Amino acid sequence: SEEVQRTELWMRMAVVAFSLGTSIACLPLTLYNPMGIICSIASMPDGCHQSWQGGETDCARGDNSSIFILGFLILPLWISILTATSITARIFFIAQKLERQTERMAAIIILNPNPSQDDSMVHNNLQSHLLRSRCSNLLHLKRAQRISRHAKWYAFAFFITYAPATIERMVFDIRGITPNWFEMFAYTCLP
Repeated sequence: SEEVQRTELWMRMAVVAFSLGTSIACLPLTLYNPMGIICSIASMPDGCHQSWQGGETDCARGDNSSIFILGFLILPLWISILTATSITARIFFIAQKLERQTERMAAIIILNPNPSQDDSMVHNNLQSHLLRSRCSNLLHLKRAQRISRHAKWYAFAFFITYAPATIERMVFDIRGITPNWFEMFAYTCLP
């Protein structure tokens, strides 16, 4: 519908505006520095004392980078991932609800297989209608299950892709260094 298209346009524009805004804001703040094998929001030299920790900073570039990476990258990323996961859960529950409705309709036909003589014509019409409805619902159910399965894989891919890099970054911010093997693994997972 037109409303959905408008909403989608605004959502896309918000994502692009946020991305451009944070990217451009990092330039004058000298936040882009080498961080292991990539260039990202980081302090230079690695593990320097940042001013938010109290006292004087000894960072040549990227002072308070750990705060900016949290606000510009990690929080928005995980808000997006958790939002996608909650939408996926909603799709899953809708598919389950459709499945239960289909089972209930089938139970109506099964519970009254031998109607009385007076109810025979009504029962046959009802049975015919429910059978057609059940076939239609089964088609919708298969589609709903397929959509639900795709949505689960989509959300799972987010976690597999970004969890290692987030953990690597948190370890780096806390300890000032991460093992090379973990850094390679984390950045191999990123697209």
